[in-house]
Amino acid sequence: MGLQSIQRAAGVPVWAALILFHWVHAVFISPFAQWVVDNIMTTAEESTKAAIRETFSFFGRVINGVALVFVALFIDRGFYGKKKTSPRRKRRSEAWSSFWAQNGTNSTLNAVIEQRGMIKSASMPEQALYQSRDPSSWWWDLDVLRGRRKGPEKHGMRRSGSDLFERPYGFGVSERMERRGLLESVKVWLELGVEIVFAALRGLIQFVLIGKVDAKNVSSRRFGIAGQWEDLNVWTPSDVILQSGYPLEEHVVQTRDGYILTMQRIPRKNSKEVVFFQHGVLDTSLGWVCNGPQGSQAFAAYDAGADVWLGNCRANPPRAHVQPGKTAASYWAYSINELAMEDITALISRIDSVKRSELTASRRRTQYANHGRSNSNPELFSAENTETSVPTSLEGKVDFRRLSSSKDREKPKKNIITTTPTRATKGSSSSYYERTMPLQNDSSQPYRLKVVAHSLGAASVLMYAVMCGILGQPHRISKMVLLTPAGFHKNYPTIALPFYHVLPIIMRFLNAYRPGVGAPAYIPSSLLRYITFKLSTDLHQIPALNELTRAALRLLFNGDSSEWDRALQMPHYAVASMPALSVHTGAHLIQLIRTGEFEMYDYGSKSVNMKKYGVPKPPNVAEHYGALQGISIDLVAGSRDGVINKADVMRHYKAMKDAGVEVSYKEFNAGHLDMCYAIREEVLEYMRRLFSPSSSAKRKQREINNDDSTADCKIKTVLSKEIIRKLGLATQAEQKEDRDIVCSEVFADITGTLNAAARESTGQSDANTRWYEVLAPFFSSHPSTGDELLSVCKKLWGQPFTAPIFALLLHQWLLVHPDAGGADERLKHLNILTSGARQLFLGDVETSSMAFEPLYTFILRMVLTHEHVEENLTGLSVSFMPYYVQEDVEFSRILDELNEKGGEDLIDFVIARIVDALAKDIRADQACMQYLYRLKLVGKFIGMLRTSTRIRLQGTIYSLTQPGGPRYASRKVNKLAFSVLDILFPHGKRTRRMINFGFRFLFAQEWPWVWWDACCALLSSISMGLRYVLSFLVFVQQRILLWCRRRVS
Repeated sequence: MGLQSIQRAAGVPVWAALILFHWVHAVFISPFAQWVVDNIMTTAEESTKAAIRETFSFFGRVINGVALVFVALFIDRGFYGKKKTSPRRKRRSEAWSSFWAQNGTNSTLNAVIEQRGMIKSASMPEQALYQSRDPSSWWWDLDVLRGRRKGPEKHGMRRSGSDLFERPYGFGVSERMERRGLLESVKVWLELGVEIVFAALRGLIQFVLIGKVDAKNVSSRRFGIAGQWEDLNVWTPSDVILQSGYPLEEHVVQTRDGYILTMQRIPRKNSKEVVFFQHGVLDTSLGWVCNGPQGSQAFAAYDAGADVWLGNCRANPPRAHVQPGKTAASYWAYSINELAMEDITALISRIDSVKRSELTASRRRTQYANHGRSNSNPELFSAENTETSVPTSLEGKVDFRRLSSSKDREKPKKNIITTTPTRATKGSSSSYYERTMPLQNDSSQPYRLKVVAHSLGAASVLMYAVMCGILGQPHRISKMVLLTPAGFHKNYPTIALPFYHVLPIIMRFLNAYRPGVGAPAYIPSSLLRYITFKLSTDLHQIPALNELTRAALRLLFNGDSSEWDRALQMPHYAVASMPALSVHTGAHLIQLIRTGEFEMYDYGSKSVNMKKYGVPKPPNVAEHYGALQGISIDLVAGSRDGVINKADVMRHYKAMKDAGVEVSYKEFNAGHLDMCYAIREEVLEYMRRLFSPSSSAKRKQREINNDDSTADCKIKTVLSKEIIRKLGLATQAEQKEDRDIVCSEVFADITGTLNAAARESTGQSDANTRWYEVLAPFFSSHPSTGDELLSVCKKLWGQPFTAPIFALLLHQWLLVHPDAGGADERLKHLNILTSGARQLFLGDVETSSMAFEPLYTFILRMVLTHEHVEENLTGLSVSFMPYYVQEDVEFSRILDELNEKGGEDLIDFVIARIVDALAKDIRADQACMQYLYRLKLVGKFIGMLRTSTRIRLQGTIYSLTQPGGPRYASRKVNKLAFSVLDILFPHGKRTRRMINFGFRFLFAQEWPWVWWDACCALLSSISMGLRYVLSFLVFVQQRILLWCRRRVS
């Protein structure tokens, strides 16, 4: 009993202490800890992130300022005054403003229906209105049009499609990729790290001092990696082809010396027109498809009816060899000789074998069907059972001493040839000329092969064809289109000067001590590639540094006008791999520069050259151009090409002319990379005519039948025929300027407004109604008319105005009818619609107009009402939603509808696209303010966003609070951005402003505004303090009066 009493007596104070501690914890410690978590920790977190943003912004402004000084001193003294916007964006904004000033109410479609007597005109006698008129009397022909429209200077801007519609290098790929710069990536990673650290601290405090962790708060953050906000995948040519809506085949090809190559094919198996594309140095087949359906040569060839093949040389991935023990050093021991005699040979041989098999099988099936045989074995007509005899490499013995002159050249003797692929064995010789082969005639070739090659690829094709002619082997080629071909390099770029002196020394050392060993010239480390190519993206965020870099590249490449910085952002320059150049290939190019002749590789020793060629010096390829007889060759040069000068291309032309080759020479105002990466409409049109022999013939139009007899429908029928006829003129035009005139006039017509008589006849009441609003429903309700317009647009995809015209007139036709234009080409047409509409919406944003609001409204309605919509179309509609949806209630309703439709993932996608548009495309102050006003309404969705999306939203808005470069937002935008930040992210708003205030002191030009803002902030603080004091005094007075009343009662 005594012990139990003692235990009870001792337990009472213990329990009392526990109860007291629990009460103190519940009343004091837990609320205080929660207050620390909700206020102190959140404010500290926001302050840390604000300091990170300001630090990166500070260094960005410093870099931009230093680069700006160099640009202003050495490049463009007027650039300092233009620094607030990039020259390209400024040119586009001025072009749109000029366009609307000239064509806002001007449309020749009003005059067309006046001429037809369909509406009354105050300028014409009433009795003349209904007279019969030639429907083509408005534009008799292209010469009349050119004479009427070319003269007035005021129409110049109307024809500047490249100014209205920006289409940079590889825009077909870049529009679909989420690429971020290194600075932005590091900044986001640091902010993610800050959030993770503070989340852990909050969780620790809640667990220790509060006793529970707010699981809802932790789970809603949805921490993610960079892959959720950036596309880090390598976009191969195959990916681009499929994403663009074209069919695809992939082929793996083995060369005779064991290298594994890849080919992409855009197949038309029954086509007898075959086009083979071969890329240049440090490039892949992606260059032929990177501009999407509108501006890619490979897609243009396919649309013209050709079977398209894209080749890759051994310098590109997968960089594989049949010998597992092939070392990296020995893999790279090859020159242009091997690229021509092994790679091109193997690639063309694969094309030959596949086409012969397919066309033979197709012919047999046709014969079987014509004869009505019913007891045949289908396997007999399969591609696998058709026999072909196709060599996979050039083999034969040539005595170049007897071929020193192209005029008195003798044909080699008939020998024996290998007709099956041979597996490379260890220790096998790399000579191409020590074997024998017969002279083969190839009159039975069932297809016509056209080869389009660029730069080094063109030199490789030339070397291959010349050797085929010398050895008597059929080259399979009927036509060559050589874009700035390498070979002659008398006018070499400045960047080659160091290698001119260093590479010969290196090669002498390798030939003497490490024969058969090579090395690649590329960035070997994936980390270094990642850093390098993300820094190239940063260049476009810092205008002055971008301009300085471009100037340096122009200097290194002898004034070449290509956009080398944008070419480096292509996805084949990525983390996984990139194109490379072997040292031997580089030495071969330096050899061509030093000798000034187009020669085969010099092995550095007369004995080795004798063993390889039979002569002590490497053979001159150009001296044997007579072997190219029978091939039609088109040489294309760029007047602004600093890598391969037009004079060097002209040397090819003269050598071929002297050898009796059928050759033509064409020169464009373009740089070296413009031939493949840029959308040069004149180059595309030139090549389109080469791909389609019948393109020069006049297009025969189908009559547009219409059973409706209403006046409204008759007007629309006449106008649709007029538009198709005018675009048909563009397809017949030979000159780029003529096509620009026609397409710009059509674009001005359909974006012009209806006059009073036209509105009355078509039942339109709005004075701002534009013709495309009237004609788009007509094309949708008459699908055959849409097909007719599409067939014309297909021939003009490279024209800057074509995609916008397609988007304006055929958006309803394409989106309403699932089979419009063909189900197999629907994805391609949707991509063109998206691209064209985006350019139009940017035009509205640049000029703060709403000319294309009906187009946007229709696309948005389709996105909201349909379950399965193409991602690009959804992204387009939500990107411009803050601009076109100007009512807060409507904007909130659409967000709620999207939330119900797709949940958190769709809301995250929508906010991410809006942030992307605000960060990249929106520069006009009025548009920026509209975006910021709409972003005030997304506060209730902040908790649904991924951490990376929320950080980018906060960072993008924060960048608009900072005056000066590189964003150069106005003070109105600065103030509005601060208010939006305070609404969406209220915690730490005072410290955020203090940090911004402190960093602005580092820039002298901001001091006047800093003091002004400081005074305004001080006055605001004083007024706020006075309000608090007055509110407190009023509260005390009310309490005293209440107490007095109670005492009296």
